[in-house]
Amino acid sequence: MLDSGEAVFESYFVAANRKNQSKDVQVATLLHCIGPTATYIFATFTFHGDDERDNYIHVLKKLAAYCEPKQNELFETYCLLRHQRVPGEPLESWIQDLRVILKRCNYAHEHTDDHMLRDMIVINIDDELLPEKLMHKGSELTLDRCSEIFRTAELTKMQARAMSSISSFPAIDAAKAKTTTGLR
Repeated sequence: MLDSGEAVFESYFVAANRKNQSKDVQVATLLHCIGPTATYIFATFTFHGDDERDNYIHVLKKLAAYCEPKQNELFETYCLLRHQRVPGEPLESWIQDLRVILKRCNYAHEHTDDHMLRDMIVINIDDELLPEKLMHKGSELTLDRCSEIFRTAELTKMQARAMSSISSFPAIDAAKAKTTTGLR
């Protein structure tokens, strides 16, 4: 929330030509834009000097910290591990949802995040043969490669279903229909 809030406010500052204003005017603009409740909360903050009090980015961070609920990392990990892909949901959408939940888990490294996402894909695959194929690659399997193999397998399944539902020989199908109808 803080990152997007800062970005939105930063865009406003540029558009409203507030970047060159004095620091106290910048903080006053921030508080005015956010509203009277933020001004009331701002008045309760303790600052270590005027530099902190007059720095709108510092004030914005303090407001965000005040408003953000405390996170329960164990619960977030539970949500991550229980988050199933909805049938028909695009893989990228599901991975993006997992990334959002994973950030709230506060794992140490992006490398760990990619491994966890890769593992979630393998664990949640609704296919009997694909997990074995992916596990055969072992530690060489990256998130990108796993996603690519998974998407290819899904596309292949869709194409196979489409092919089986399309009659490739209409004349033969018509003759079969006549034969079947004529026998009754």
